[in-house]
Amino acid sequence: MSKKPKNQEEVFQLFSKMKLAHEKSNLFENPQFLKWTSAVTKGYKDSQAADMAIALTLARQRGDEALAKMIVEAKKVSSTKNVATRLEEAQIKNWLSKEETADNVFRALKIENDGYISMRNPLLGTWVSYVKKIVENPYKLLLSKMRARNSDDIVATYIWSAKRDVVGSTIAQKVEDVLLDSWMPQSADDVFKLLKLNTGGSNLFNYPRLSSWVSYVTKIEGKQADEQMYTVLKAAYGDDELATMLAASKQFALGDVAKRLEEVQHKVGLIEGKTAEGFFTTLKLNTQGDKLFESPALHSWVDYVTKLSPKNADELMLSALKTSYKDDFVLAKMFIAAKESSSTKAIAGKLEQAQMSDWLRNEKSADEVFKLLKLDDGVDDLLTNPLLSNWVIYVEKLNENPYSILLGKLKMSKLTATDDKLVEMIMKAKTEASTSSIAGKLEAAQLEKWLSEKQTAAGVFKLLKLTDEGTFLLWRSHLRAWVDYVTKLDAKNSDDAILSVLKPYYTTDTKLASMVLTGRSMSDDM
Repeated sequence: MSKKPKNQEEVFQLFSKMKLAHEKSNLFENPQFLKWTSAVTKGYKDSQAADMAIALTLARQRGDEALAKMIVEAKKVSSTKNVATRLEEAQIKNWLSKEETADNVFRALKIENDGYISMRNPLLGTWVSYVKKIVENPYKLLLSKMRARNSDDIVATYIWSAKRDVVGSTIAQKVEDVLLDSWMPQSADDVFKLLKLNTGGSNLFNYPRLSSWVSYVTKIEGKQADEQMYTVLKAAYGDDELATMLAASKQFALGDVAKRLEEVQHKVGLIEGKTAEGFFTTLKLNTQGDKLFESPALHSWVDYVTKLSPKNADELMLSALKTSYKDDFVLAKMFIAAKESSSTKAIAGKLEQAQMSDWLRNEKSADEVFKLLKLDDGVDDLLTNPLLSNWVIYVEKLNENPYSILLGKLKMSKLTATDDKLVEMIMKAKTEASTSSIAGKLEAAQLEKWLSEKQTAAGVFKLLKLTDEGTFLLWRSHLRAWVDYVTKLDAKNSDDAILSVLKPYYTTDTKLASMVLTGRSMSDDM
């Protein structure tokens, strides 16, 4: 056997003699392989013929599929890229010399497995290159093969998946172009139904095949594509479901399309002259009850009203809400709850302010709003009622002192009907994080009230029923309020004033010392 083989049989014999037939490592980097290819190249006068002989030998030994895989992998390595590229061309030329059909090569490369054709299969590129050589459209052929086993909605889903992959994106895009052309001249609505998108429901924007429909409508409608898509979607789902769908889909792969379609929906609403209340009803937000702020469509409505009247949007929204929610109490509760969510905090805060402005325009008094918010229904738990802060803010807008008024409201409860019970409740509330702020302001208001009534230190001591506490006086929470009041009466001489009130009740120094020691012991234990 010649060391410089000049025909196919000699090439194959030399391959076997050099023990390359069972080589499992990276063949293209094997020193023996390099010697073999060098010998073949020297034996043939034509380098292309030599490459074809090498490729044919490898194909006979390992099969077309295995050879194509080896070539694809070798092209990724700089040291073997050149030889792999040459062998890829040689493999294709071998098929051409045998006049292999596109179908034969397709089967040889085993691109279809169990009826599934993956456009991410790296060997598909080899097949495409071959089909182009025989002057056929590989993408049209590939689509026909996919359609032989799948309906267009499934094909479109496969295309979408492949387009997101680096390996299959180029071929997938070409196949999609052929698919879109094949639908011509069907309407946007026809293809919508062909892809079974009319059954998508709220999950429509999760459907991969929607992407192909968007591409098709863009192809046939150009600048009017968004308007046409909106028309089809509205007919299929209605404005309400569509708005919810679009609002919930902005974070998906087709989120930019959802945003554009929402813009069209708003544009159509403005052209039709829909009011804030009208669009609220169109989106069926009037049926949401206390779940209104959980509806994705709410954000679409807010955006619409803002476009409708940028300067008066909040007032218009409140007016629409009052039509569906007749009770200010219900709305105020909804606003409070919505402020707990980051997604609705801003709009809830604006609507809350709009509600207060509405009360001001209608000259609602502090008492009227107190009743509107049903704060008089639970005076015993008033300080922990979340709506109390709304009332306080409103009363301050009236330039009135909400805390002075609140003291009077608290006196209506049996639990706080007297000064001692009221102050005891206030001082305990000062120790709780959720009520400490308002309790502190209530205490200040109570001290001012006693001052306006010209109450003496001894008089308040009696009002707070501290006269019979004995050595447990310092354990009483409302003692602190009395001390604060005496200090407010006469800051410079408060110690003397305090002792002068205490002495009649603690007739000996021993009693007074015992009381002080008891107080110190209490402080040490706390």
